[in-house]
Amino acid sequence: MKAPAKIQITVWLLGLAGAALFTILLIRQGAPQVGVAFASAGWAIAAVVIYHLTVPVFLDALAWWVL
Repeated sequence: MKAPAKIQITVWLLGLAGAALFTILLIRQGAPQVGVAFASAGWAIAAVVIYHLTVPVFLDALAWWVL
């Protein structure tokens, strides 16, 4: 099923806006400082990413199983 053109354009524009904001962050704060901030968070960032990728998928699968 193909997404309508307006949704596709919106997704592209939001993706470009996110990339632009990240680029501005790197320019204003400096790439080394941003890297240090990510490194200081350590495994917390990985845990948040894993949580946000696995929990919704598990709950969706569980919901389909119930149906």
